This record gives sequence, structure tokens and C-alpha cells, in this order.
Amino acid sequence: MGSFVFPYAIANQAVTAMEDLAAQLRAAVDKHSDALTIAHEDFEGETRDQFDRDVATGLDMLSMFARFLDGEADALRATIVYAHVVEVRQASTP
Repeated sequence: MGSFVFPYAIANQAVTAMEDLAAQLRAAVDKHSDALTIAHEDFEGETRDQFDRDVATGLDMLSMFARFLDGEADALRATIVYAHVVEVRQASTP
């Protein structure tokens, strides 16, 4: 039977990339949320309301994607741990 091989380096790079992107998305959401007060100067009525709805929708989508990436990174970390378990079991089996 063949030996178990798992791409640990690539998996760890993927986890890091997902964590970095999620952090960048959260930073963008925070920065744009803070900028809304400036954008609201002399900006009233339905145009402002529509703008607020559109920005809120966009920021919610970015936040949702960041949470998705967090979940995927957690799942991949769990897969890496499980791969180690499989590898140890295989090594201890005659």
C-alpha cells in the first residue's frame, strides 16, 4: 500500500493567505465605515439613504466573506491536524 502524503507547506500557505485576506477585508470595512461620516456632509434625502443602503450592503458582503475565509482557514487547519494523525497512525502500523 502507498504511503500517505499531504501537502503541508501548501496547506499552511493557504491558511496564511486566507487569514491575511480576511484581515484586509475587515480593515477595509472598518476604514469605509469610519469614512461614512465624512461622506454624509451636505448629503441628504433619498440619495443619501440609497447610498447608505448600498454601502451597508457592500460592507456586509465584505464582512461575510471575511467570516467565510475565517471558517475555511479553521477547516483547513483541522485537516492539517487530521493529516498528521493519519501520518502517525500509518507510520506506527507494520
